Order: sequence, then structure tokens, then C-alpha cells
Amino acid sequence: MSELLKATRAEHLARSFGYLTVNEVGLLAKYAQLAPENATVVNIGAGVGTTAMAVADVRPDLLPTLYTIDNTLMATGHGLVNEQNAFLEHGFPAYPVQILADAHEARVKHWADNKPIDLLLVDDGHLEHEITRDITDWVPLVKKGGIILFHDYGKDVWKDVKLVVDKMMTAHKQLEVVDYLAAYEKQ
Repeated sequence: MSELLKATRAEHLARSFGYLTVNEVGLLAKYAQLAPENATVVNIGAGVGTTAMAVADVRPDLLPTLYTIDNTLMATGHGLVNEQNAFLEHGFPAYPVQILADAHEARVKHWADNKPIDLLLVDDGHLEHEITRDITDWVPLVKKGGIILFHDYGKDVWKDVKLVVDKMMTAHKQLEVVDYLAAYEKQ
């Protein structure tokens, strides 16, 4: 399958469900393409699989090191089963390594070895205490020069995302914001 056709899989999910915009899918793909060989990618929040698929579309080699964390196995419009189904329906031979847990539990129980992360995608809880905990738990694990992306940044309905990210990410370089996805480089 050509690279152009692969790229449309995540875009298709974006258009179908609206959790991410096509522009946000493009930004995720951009940073996935820049990730080093054998990069460790952590996606907090499965949704319907759009975020993980944006990475896998352009870097299928990262599927064995692409981890999705979600506290829901299956619900209407989100959850790990929905992500699995999206990957299988769109022709992937596999789906990301999935961890059924909330982000904090996953950090404590499943990431206790402090494995360094190259690319971190945060689209989990949207309340102040949830975003604060995600940043506190996960950003220290990102390698220097690694990329951290926050979804729903600047979205009116989730005002806490921008407030907390702006407050807690001052030591890191904001690279760009596309629609409601903010990219930072770990300093």
C-alpha cells in the first residue's frame, strides 16, 4: 500500500469520529516520522484509535513499541476494543501494545522500570488534577529532545488542558500548536 493510502486511514477515523482533526493527524504523523528507529511511543487515551493509527500509518515499524493506555476496555466511541477493531478494519496485521489501566496506575504498575519514552501523546483526563498527574507521572520519562503532544489544548470545553500545560511545561520548548494539538520538545 502506498504511503499516501496509508496516511488516509487515520484521516478516515478523524473524519468519521471527529476526535482529532485531519490537521492534528498530520502533526502526529510528522513527529512519528521524526522519531528514531525503535522509538518508544506512549499514547495515553485510546479513543477510537485515531492517535495510535496516525503513528502506525507512517511508522508501522513502531507497532511493537507503541503503547496505548486506557482505563476503558469498551464503551461507545472509545476504549481499547474500539482501537483494536479500527486497526484490524483498516488492514493492520496488529494493533498497539494495550494497557488497561488509568494513566497513573499504568505508570506505577506497568512502567515501573522507567523505560525512556521518545514520543508521548497525552489525551486522557481533561480536568486540572488529571492533567497535572499525567504531566507529573509521564513527562519525566520522556528523553531529552523527545516530543510530548497534548490534545484538546485551547479547546473551550476543556479549558484546564491549556491552563495546566502552560503552567507545567514552561521548562520545555513549545514547538507548535495545530488546531487543538500542542507539541513540546523535552529540554
